[in-house]
Amino acid sequence: GIDLDIASHDSVDAGYTYLHLSNALMQTGFVNEAEKYLEISLQYNPENVYTELLRIYILLAGDGNLHQTKELLIKALQKDTSRYDIMKELGVICYFMQDYECAFGYFSRMFEITESQGLDLYSGEKGKMGLIMLKLGMTEESQQYFQDYLEFAENDQSIYKHLSLAVYYAHMGDTERAIEEMELFSEQEKYPYWYILFMGFDDPLFESVDDLPEFQKIIRKIELRFWKYHKEIKDSLKEKGLL
Repeated sequence: GIDLDIASHDSVDAGYTYLHLSNALMQTGFVNEAEKYLEISLQYNPENVYTELLRIYILLAGDGNLHQTKELLIKALQKDTSRYDIMKELGVICYFMQDYECAFGYFSRMFEITESQGLDLYSGEKGKMGLIMLKLGMTEESQQYFQDYLEFAENDQSIYKHLSLAVYYAHMGDTERAIEEMELFSEQEKYPYWYILFMGFDDPLFESVDDLPEFQKIIRKIELRFWKYHKEIKDSLKEKGLL
């Protein structure tokens, strides 16, 4: 589509088109190809703030360096301190680094801004916030976040429903239910690469089940399913001469 139509777009539209292509490639695990088209996107539209965010995660996929990711996100946020999407990403990265005070600061600011604007966003991060508050001694507030998270998970209609429920029950110490929910999640199709990427980092909410053989078996099943899907796309693109 780009080959046929890109000439009809102005530079800003062309930049977004290549950004969408880069993101689609990244979602399906083509990290090098995603980086290639991201650079083309920047040539058309160097001011695209979303391109910068995607580039940071392409770098993370390449080297797994959470500290570098945090520093790059901080620099991105300094350019526009109202970017609650970047605050959310910083909260997530600090959480995986188990820097709970850092994570609490960014998540708190993010939730404060979105709620003040009447936006019901990022409910899937309330489980992380619940654990963060628990680690920081805010037990009562933590319980409320976990209750909100459970309500979100039970009503979630996305492919992440059973993953979210597994997170909740793992934290509550109900390992049997957590494994059941993870098994249901493993039956989903077409996981985005972001989930596969972050499986490489220890998630504190899965601490109670992380070392269980049955849990690790499910993780391997999810990885194999993703890379099988990746190979199908790769073979299809090669047949069409697009890769």
